[in-house]
Amino acid sequence: PRSRNFYAHEVGPGCSGANCPPAEYCHHCLNLNENVCGKFGSRSYDDPNWVDNNGNPMPWMPQEEYVEGQSIRVRSYLDTHHNGHMEIRA
Repeated sequence: PRSRNFYAHEVGPGCSGANCPPAEYCHHCLNLNENVCGKFGSRSYDDPNWVDNNGNPMPWMPQEEYVEGQSIRVRSYLDTHHNGHMEIRA
C-alpha cells in the first residue's frame, strides 16, 4: 500500500480543501521515523499531526486491507549513499 508521504505526493498536488493532504514534493525524504510513518522536516505524518490543507487532522484512509496469514508483495526503492536500510514489520 502507499505510505502517507507517497499518498501526499500522488494526490496532494491536484487536491485542495478538506481531507486533501498538502502536496509532498520530497516523497522519498522520510528520514525521521516516529510511530506509523514518521516525519520529514516540519511535516509530520504521525497521527494526530498529519493535517489537511485546511489544518484539520487527516482522516484515517487505509490504502489496503489484509487478512491475517495472507502473503503480500511489497515494492520498494532504496537509493542511498550512506548504507541506508529498510524494515518491514506487521
